[in-house]
Amino acid sequence: MYYNLQQGKIEINTVVFDLNGTLSEYGEVKQETRQWIEKLKDMNFNLILLTSDQRGNAKKIAAKLKIDYHIAKTGEEKRKFVRQLNKPFFAIGNARNDIPMFQEAAIAIATLQSEGIHPVLLEFVDILVTSITDAFRLISDENGLIST
Repeated sequence: MYYNLQQGKIEINTVVFDLNGTLSEYGEVKQETRQWIEKLKDMNFNLILLTSDQRGNAKKIAAKLKIDYHIAKTGEEKRKFVRQLNKPFFAIGNARNDIPMFQEAAIAIATLQSEGIHPVLLEFVDILVTSITDAFRLISDENGLIST
């Protein structure tokens, strides 16, 4: 999709998101989140799970959702991974180790859900939402994103 941002019109079709506290809550992915993943795939978004895999369930979740996943134990490993994408992307996360990924993103979205958010992250956020569903709604609605 094309988005009108301060730097002009930009095409963003990649979403990189963290797992724990972002895509999942306490190790579980909600049904509504699964439905949004399918909708974004139908919209031709490239979805990438980039996680430290704290709970050890990233492989299983990625397989169920049929999305790519990569393990990055530190923020700098996340930065290194997203730099190799070499294209604009949305970053969605909630943890301190997401900061380097946010610094590289065209748009950084933090989710404040039941597992909380690291407060330092807020300095590096373009948009703060209350759920992963809200993040997916913004991404899928150019007008909503522009107004935010």
